[in-house]
Amino acid sequence: MKQIRDVYSSDDHCSLYHKQGETHFIATFLASVLKELFKSHSSQFSLQWGDQALQADKEDKQKNQKDDERRNPGKIPDAILSLNKYDLPFTLVEVSGPPNQLNHQHFVGDKIKLAKHLRSSLKKIRKTIKSGDEGLYEHIKLFGIQVYLNIMHVYRLCQASRGIYIFENVLSFDLACPVGLISSFTSRLLKNLWKVKSLVADSALSIDNYLNSDSGHESSDDSVDSRDTVNATPKKQKTRK
Repeated sequence: MKQIRDVYSSDDHCSLYHKQGETHFIATFLASVLKELFKSHSSQFSLQWGDQALQADKEDKQKNQKDDERRNPGKIPDAILSLNKYDLPFTLVEVSGPPNQLNHQHFVGDKIKLAKHLRSSLKKIRKTIKSGDEGLYEHIKLFGIQVYLNIMHVYRLCQASRGIYIFENVLSFDLACPVGLISSFTSRLLKNLWKVKSLVADSALSIDNYLNSDSGHESSDDSVDSRDTVNATPKKQKTRK
């Protein structure tokens, strides 16, 4: 992938380790990598960067919020992958600060934000049709991508049972490597990026299958369920590969 090769000089020094801001990192590296990664699926879903609040959250939480409050940092995802056919978000992206700046509080805050936004997105999917196939709905998994300290973390959210959501880390891997390791590192990075692509593509397919299963009965919306909570799994975080 050209976008990865371009961040390494002839002596294998990686520019991702240089001091830079979050916006510069996105503009010069991450945005182009994700665009190239999902290019073959451009007819199915599209990636949009910038300060655009999720429609699902607008309806769920922000009905009375002022414009300046909605645009405050940290309240909306950095990027959204949406299904073109339905205009529904299903994968979210967060960049937790500059790639070489330690800020654990920012990292944790963005992780929690991803979980909340993904839950709202899953609710929106469920409410889109009146009566979808429950078995197909249970197979839907939404994904959140978080980049922090040159590491990409991939989280999965699904609904385990009525009102109970599971949010867990399924993959973590480095986006940069020190001098002298580029030859073996590149193949691992491309393999992991391909895994991300496959997870997102499978997610889009599962949502499409569910939305095409509408039998036209009453809504299956469970948004008022008293057990409507997000649970983070106690499992150890996946080891970076």
